[in-house]
Amino acid sequence: MIKKWIIVVSILAALIVGCVIEHNYVNNTFDTMTQNLQVLKVSLEQNKDNIDLPEIEEYLKFLHEDFHQKEKVLKALIWHTGLKDVEVGISRIIAYAENNNFVEAMVETNSLIDYCSHYSQDFKITLENIF
Repeated sequence: MIKKWIIVVSILAALIVGCVIEHNYVNNTFDTMTQNLQVLKVSLEQNKDNIDLPEIEEYLKFLHEDFHQKEKVLKALIWHTGLKDVEVGISRIIAYAENNNFVEAMVETNSLIDYCSHYSQDFKITLENIF
């Protein structure tokens, strides 16, 4: 009887530890993405008339590559459609910046900031998410 309890407790502990690790990784990833997008937003606002600057393009490439690195792990943890939305959002911002379309770039950046901040809230540690 004691062996069964040890096994049950071990499985529950492994589930809880796994949920905590998943929560930390997902939240850190999307919090970092939100912070990076905030930096981008400030940079776009400072250069309203000329957002196709090399510095902005380099920063967008950095955002894109950084997300691709983290996406490999995220695909094992969360829905692919959510990741696709972030990927499409970054691609749109890049296209708008290349075309020097400040208004659309800002709209997409704000939308992506909102999406990333809300997405991390979906992975809070709750009993609903654990079981």
